[in-house]
Amino acid sequence: MIFLGLTASTDRGGLVLFKDQKIIYEKSWTRETQQSEALTFFLDKGLRKNKLTVKDITTLALDIGPGSFTGCRIAANISKTIAQELNLPVFTVSSLDILLFQSEESKKLTGSPWPLIDAQKSLFYSKEGSQIKLYSREEVLEKANGSMEIFGVLPEDFKKALKMKKVKFPSRNKAHFPQPSTLGHMFFRNPQLFSEQSWMEVEPLYIRAPDAVEKLRIKN
Repeated sequence: MIFLGLTASTDRGGLVLFKDQKIIYEKSWTRETQQSEALTFFLDKGLRKNKLTVKDITTLALDIGPGSFTGCRIAANISKTIAQELNLPVFTVSSLDILLFQSEESKKLTGSPWPLIDAQKSLFYSKEGSQIKLYSREEVLEKANGSMEIFGVLPEDFKKALKMKKVKFPSRNKAHFPQPSTLGHMFFRNPQLFSEQSWMEVEPLYIRAPDAVEKLRIKN
């Protein structure tokens, strides 16, 4: 079994290859790198390093967001291309569920986990039960309290405001980004967390429209 996991929903994209539930290659990069170039380059490198080809991939998992409009779209398009070529389903999961899984796996958790992802313009993605919602900065600050431990990608000034509410933050930087290896660990331990979709059904998870769409809407 060759498992490929892709994530590009935040400032850090990444991919992972598992063989028989063991990591054989993992790579992450920052937003300064072009996501499309990074995904294709490191996928090719990881496969070659392990003497594999794309045709050897048997399981494909994707972080569909919410998060970066461009990153989510690129990762989804690459996943759809591979799935169509190999006639494979795509197992999708949200970036917030990845963060939640990472927080629950942490042995140093000191509060109730609350995953947040910056949606820009003082808006933040989070979860309420099984629903993904969009919160304003004010709504997050109103809800935040000292019993919570927040995982996620947040502006530094906002983190300072949350710390004044006694909210805790994991000290490990990796805890705040969806890690590609987490996709594999989630899938092997609890595949019910994923949605199985055909390549035609796969779409990035957006709640807030991309800037270009919002500007057009305002103009009209």
